[in-house]
Amino acid sequence: MKQEEKKEIEQELFRDVLEKQEVSEQKELMKELFENRLKEREALIEFYEFLKGNESVFSHKNITCTRSDNQCMVLTFSDKELRIEQDKLRKLVRDMKDLKEEILPVGSVVDLKKDKFQNFPGIEKVDKIRVNIIHRFLLNEGSDTYFTYAGVIYPIGAFGGKDCIQFTGELISKVVFKGFSDQEEEAFVYLIKRGLLLEQNRNSFEAGETYKIQEGKKEE
Repeated sequence: MKQEEKKEIEQELFRDVLEKQEVSEQKELMKELFENRLKEREALIEFYEFLKGNESVFSHKNITCTRSDNQCMVLTFSDKELRIEQDKLRKLVRDMKDLKEEILPVGSVVDLKKDKFQNFPGIEKVDKIRVNIIHRFLLNEGSDTYFTYAGVIYPIGAFGGKDCIQFTGELISKVVFKGFSDQEEEAFVYLIKRGLLLEQNRNSFEAGETYKIQEGKKEE
C-alpha cells in the first residue's frame, strides 16, 4: 500500500472518530489540532498523560491547554480557542493514540521491558524478555479494552498451547525482528482498528504496574 493511500485511510478513520465523539461542529479546529499540531504519536501520548493527571497547563508546539474548574479543557493555538469537555477530549486523544499506533506483523520478535514483569517466573535470572508475536488484538474480557499483542517466549515457544504473554506496544523496549507485511496485512490492521475503535468502542489496554503470563487454553 502506497504512503498516500495509507494517509488517506488514516484520515478517513480520523474523520469517523470525530463523528463518533460528537465534535463534528468543531471539526476544522480538531483537524488542525491533530493533523498539524499533535500529529506525532509521541506527542499524543504526552498529551494523554497530562489529561489523566492533575497538572493545570500543557504546552507543545505553540499549543497551550489549560484545565478549568468546570471540567472543561481550553486549547489555544494559532490565535484560536477550542473548548471541550475534559472526558470527551481524553477519550478522543486516546482513540487517536490507538489509531496512530504502528502495529507489528505476526512473526515479529521483540524485547519487553523487564521491570513490568515482576511476576514472571525466574525474572531475576534473565537479562531480557524476548517474545515472538503470534496473536494480535485480543479482547480483554470484562472490559472495553484489548491487548495489542500476545506472544511466546523466544526461542522456547509455548508448551501445549499455554504460557502466552499478552501485552501492548508500550511494553516493547526493542524490535528485534519485524515480520512479513504486505497490502493484505495493512488492510487487515485497518479493518481491525475500525472495528475496535468505532464499532466496539474499545481502546488498547493501559499498562499497569506489572504484567504476568496469561495461561491459554489448549486447542483440541
